[in-house]
Amino acid sequence: MNRKKLLISPEQAAANYLKVHPLELRLINQVYVYRPQMGRGDQFVDAITGQVITP
Repeated sequence: MNRKKLLISPEQAAANYLKVHPLELRLINQVYVYRPQMGRGDQFVDAITGQVITP
């Protein structure tokens, strides 16, 4: 049996992760960013460009 066929897609994994760790809009260093509500990590998503940034 091919186990890869049993795996979920990266998109489904991301959707499931975001259900548990939703993003919140924050103003950090005068830039609006999305970050996990739990405040984990040091990278954010720029709310205008969509780029991952490290403030």
